[in-house]
Amino acid sequence: MGLLSFGKKPVEQIIKEGVKNEAELKHLISEACTKGAIHAKLFIDAHGPEKKPTEDVLVELIASLTKEKGVLFCKGEIESSMETEKLYSAFSTIEIVTANFNHLVNIFLKYAPASIELIEPHDKITISAQEAQDILLDASQNTQQYSSFVLQSSMTEEQKADFQERLKRKAEHGAKMREGAEKK
Repeated sequence: MGLLSFGKKPVEQIIKEGVKNEAELKHLISEACTKGAIHAKLFIDAHGPEKKPTEDVLVELIASLTKEKGVLFCKGEIESSMETEKLYSAFSTIEIVTANFNHLVNIFLKYAPASIELIEPHDKITISAQEAQDILLDASQNTQQYSSFVLQSSMTEEQKADFQERLKRKAEHGAKMREGAEKK
């Protein structure tokens, strides 16, 4: 999918330059969604022994989301922390617009929200076979990275070196598969 644009300006530039009011923003987001963008709400929580650091984690997370590849718009709200049994829990609602479904899936896998609500498009999301292939490969890579982290946490240095070599070969094989799929 190409860069989303209105006239001669890309949507991302228009959104970053600012809009005059909420109605204009809503129209711009809806228009972007007719061109393949996805508008969603993410619900993310954080837990910790102190109130402010727990809330700060969510502030940093929202700031990080705004810099993710494919994010056209991101706005988050953090609810005040609640204390439960010596632990603080903070919750955030994040409105996000991504350039396409693949970018949303990658964000979902990376940030692991507790829940997600798709706002637009309303009826269906259509992706090409190549986009589906990319989503599956990215999902596989994310789960492998997580599995690798868990496994390496309990390995000796020698086992880690052997494991890293196997991962390198697997990544090279995966890159060749992706190149082959893109040539089709």
